[in-house]
Amino acid sequence: MNNLESHIIMMLEEPLKELGYELVEVSLRNEKEGKLLSVVVDRVEPISLNEIVEVSNLVSAKLDEDDCIEGAYNLDVSSLGAEKPIALEKL
Repeated sequence: MNNLESHIIMMLEEPLKELGYELVEVSLRNEKEGKLLSVVVDRVEPISLNEIVEVSNLVSAKLDEDDCIEGAYNLDVSSLGAEKPIALEKL
C-alpha cells in the first residue's frame, strides 16, 4: 500500500462507517486505459446496487473535495458480494 492509498483510506473510513459500511480495500493501479481507483466495502447485511451507487457518490464527492489524485482516473466501487468469507465471530 502506498501513501496515496493510505491517505484515501484515512479520508473514507469514517464517512463510510457512519453509513454502516466497512472499508475493505483501496487500490490505485495504472491500467492500459489509465488510472483505476478500486474501493471495496462490506457490511453484515447484503448491499444492493442502489446502495453501491450511494457509496460511489459519497466516495466521489470526498475525492473531489480532497483532490488528492493527480490527473484523470476511473472509480470502481464494489462490495465483497456473496463469495465473501464468513466471519465466525459475526455469526
